[in-house]
Amino acid sequence: MLEDNVLKELEDFYINNPVHVWVPSLKDDIDFRPISVGEQKSLVELENAGGPNNLNYLVEGPKILNALIKSTCIDKNKFIQFTTIDRPSILLQLKHNTKSSVMLRVDDQMVDVNLKPFVNNLRTKKPDGMKWDDTISVDNFFVELRVPPLHIDEFYNSYFLSLYADKGDVDMKIASGDAFFAEISKYISKITFETSKGPENFDFTEFSENNFTRNLQMLEKIPATVVSKISDYISKVKDYQIKLLTENINVNGKKKNVFLDIDISFFTTL
Repeated sequence: MLEDNVLKELEDFYINNPVHVWVPSLKDDIDFRPISVGEQKSLVELENAGGPNNLNYLVEGPKILNALIKSTCIDKNKFIQFTTIDRPSILLQLKHNTKSSVMLRVDDQMVDVNLKPFVNNLRTKKPDGMKWDDTISVDNFFVELRVPPLHIDEFYNSYFLSLYADKGDVDMKIASGDAFFAEISKYISKITFETSKGPENFDFTEFSENNFTRNLQMLEKIPATVVSKISDYISKVKDYQIKLLTENINVNGKKKNVFLDIDISFFTTL
């Protein structure tokens, strides 16, 4: 076991030699430490054990990556502010600090993609019509929306996974309905329903068992027009996320738009 003084020296080294990571939601550079060999090893083991077609892998993957962000962020109080838009951008920069390029499949060819232009252009990209917080209304329904913080994203992922914990291999087509509700719930802060006796509020950031059940029951009952507007907001968030991770780069002598899919396999690719 490493001695305490060695661990303290390692901690001090990382604090004094941080990786400066641009976080889109905060519009600021936040100090991280580099990814360790041990963390890289854990990601490889998860990749080998699951794989992209495994339900547990698909849901646990973001949780593992969230934990990686939390463990490498030097100021732990900052983690609570990070959102799902920030996650891939942070991970991209941590990967770039480890290795400046990555082998990816582009148009059915394996290409050594230089990560530098992706990292350098992150802070210049602005959301097109997306708001970090927004409110939509349809008749008597008012819905407060926001880009999900990572801990909220993780809560609903865990809830979704718990629905299928004892069901063995699950066809994602069968699970798509529950996945849809879990995904929508992440983006909702509060639903207010104006009744004849006054407003009824549904707080989607409070997770007591009774409140959580009440919220999901309400979500099942709201008009499809409300869900459609929530979906429109989610689409704008996803569009910005794609924009952050897409660059027009030279691939075998031709300019191509390349999107980086930042998942566990992105870190296990040499």
